[in-house]
Amino acid sequence: MDPPYALLCEEVLPEIRRSVASHLHGSGLSQEQIAKALGTSQAMVSRYLRSREDVRPSLEGVVAPIARELSVALMAGEDQVASTERLNGLIMKALSEGRLCARHNERHPMVNCKACFDPLSLRSGRSNVLLDLRTALEYLRGNPIPDLFPEVMVNLAQAVDGASSRDDVASFPGRLKLVDGKVGGAEPEFGCSRHLADMLLSPGPEAGSFRAVINLRYDERIDSALREMDLEPVFMDRSRAEGGPGTAVQSPGKDGVLVDRGAFGIEPCLYLFSVNALQAVSIAGEVQRTLDRMMGR
Repeated sequence: MDPPYALLCEEVLPEIRRSVASHLHGSGLSQEQIAKALGTSQAMVSRYLRSREDVRPSLEGVVAPIARELSVALMAGEDQVASTERLNGLIMKALSEGRLCARHNERHPMVNCKACFDPLSLRSGRSNVLLDLRTALEYLRGNPIPDLFPEVMVNLAQAVDGASSRDDVASFPGRLKLVDGKVGGAEPEFGCSRHLADMLLSPGPEAGSFRAVINLRYDERIDSALREMDLEPVFMDRSRAEGGPGTAVQSPGKDGVLVDRGAFGIEPCLYLFSVNALQAVSIAGEVQRTLDRMMGR
């Protein structure tokens, strides 16, 4: 007998901690700060950072997105209780979606096992969507993205699971503004962004895999940064966006990167799609850091 919770304790959680420690260290936090955020010792953080082992391929799809989201939440100042609840929700969601089955079957093959597929309380409700958006804003306040702010300002939207209308998508009324290098915005609300809501609700091959989107500046430098990150942009067909044939917004592709080159009087725009708001701002932060490196900052 090898229950999935043994796998979580023995492999998944240590890999998540190691990956989060690496993310936080790469963002400039000290080992002492990382130890406090993770609730562990500085010696253990040092061990995590010295480790050069790669995550098993069968666990990469579980560990990487969870570690990314937790890193953003911790950098945004989320406390131990909230981050523990977040981690628990993310792990339960991974279990219920069968994303641990591949590694579990490597350890102990089990035919027709459905032990983890019962309905669980997942982080997809309306209150949790608003929490994700607030936490994403706190992350941007501590990790600004000045080169990515377009003239029309930034907005960030996230939908509940199974969203069917604009009222199922929350965003920031009046958008997020950059004033004197600081990001600010009103409390997120449902039903206040028609444009980003329509983008998330638009049908396509990736429908359902992306629940969040952020709009950003787009130019040649940013295009180079995206390609440096091995992110392949998909370019929007403006005939669709302007009421032509087909859906209003085309698929952003597997990388979730959609570009509107703009038109007369319309600013070019980059849209980053992801599973939630924290993942979206994390990718935006990586684009900004890539730009900084490319420009020798």
